[in-house]
Amino acid sequence: METKAKFCPKCGAPVSPDDVYCGNCGTKLIKDKDSGTPENKATASQTEVAAERHDDDTRKAVRTQSVHQKKSPWFIGAVGLIVVLLVIMVIFKMPRWYNGTFTYHARGTVLGSDAKDTETFVVKNKTYTYHRTYSYQNGLGDYKSEHSHDKGAVKVKGNQITFTDKKGDKIRGKFSQNNKVLIINHGSFKKAR
Repeated sequence: METKAKFCPKCGAPVSPDDVYCGNCGTKLIKDKDSGTPENKATASQTEVAAERHDDDTRKAVRTQSVHQKKSPWFIGAVGLIVVLLVIMVIFKMPRWYNGTFTYHARGTVLGSDAKDTETFVVKNKTYTYHRTYSYQNGLGDYKSEHSHDKGAVKVKGNQITFTDKKGDKIRGKFSQNNKVLIINHGSFKKAR
């Protein structure tokens, strides 16, 4: 009695009726123990193929999920680090509310002649530059001008500001409520727009 050739339902390779697995692709083969109808055998083969596909899909899903789980902590850490670096950059680059140029102008008469006094504090983050120009007419009628410069550190606490020059001398002042005027003992320095 001759046995009919059988084919693997997954890859179509020829298999013998005694084979449990396909020699080509490794698919488990259904043994025909009963002499059912060809329709039953076809349905059994289709069911097995569907089960194999489902198993393959499940394995792929598990592998994909595993890969994503491995990447997730690293990805979250990288994003977190980028956010922290951006915040630090913004804080250091962000201009402070007290930055600006504050100028004091005074005009008067000294010994019967005109005198002008202009003082400027330029504040930038934690440093300042001070410039003063004092011009007047002396007793002989000649106009004279005196200039002075200074640099140093700035410390702001609330609306109070302290200027400390290189020698360690301090000048203290405070800001107006709208932060547009710097008030120091001898005058009000208006902030440039």
